[in-house]
Amino acid sequence: VFGRLSAAAHAATFELVVEKLTDLISGISFVKFDTQTPPTEVSPYMEDCIQYLQVTFMCLTHLSREDREGVHYAALGAARAALEGHLLDPRAAPRLTAAGAAQMGLDAGALGAFADGCGVRGLREALGPLEALCRALRDPDLLVALADPARRARTYPQVDPSKMVLLLEKYEGLGMLAKIKQQGGRQDLPQFEKKDIQNLIKELKNQGF
Repeated sequence: VFGRLSAAAHAATFELVVEKLTDLISGISFVKFDTQTPPTEVSPYMEDCIQYLQVTFMCLTHLSREDREGVHYAALGAARAALEGHLLDPRAAPRLTAAGAAQMGLDAGALGAFADGCGVRGLREALGPLEALCRALRDPDLLVALADPARRARTYPQVDPSKMVLLLEKYEGLGMLAKIKQQGGRQDLPQFEKKDIQNLIKELKNQGF
């Protein structure tokens, strides 16, 4: 009986942590992923998430090491799913620019850096697919690398081409003013032509994605 109660308590801990974290991530709705302005700092919702995880993880000393690490993996996995889900959802994020993708990359990178400092082996890997998507969207060679299956497998092993199709379908290039502003700036965002993006989408769909 005690064992069953203990297991139930641990399951409840997992559920509460994930539920609260997912609620904090809902603050992402205030982030404009169609922005023309390159990001300069981590979004407030992500700062709240990291602060919550810092406090929460420090309060897990009553759990066994296995259960503590389980909570870590569950939390980061839920965070990745929620962040990726928002980015892919055409209603939540109907448009996406290179600057918007860079903001998601900055936020995901901050969470990844936090994961690196948690002392749990392989924890950051839970964010791998999301970070890979963000890196790919900032790669000036994206259109060429994605089209070729062999090169895609080497360059973006964690990128799901079907998800990339969804992102590219709502991708918008930088406006002229944004292009001028970023010249000589600290961030060089890729500037893809719409016709090239459409050709890539067509090629990926022909490949079954």
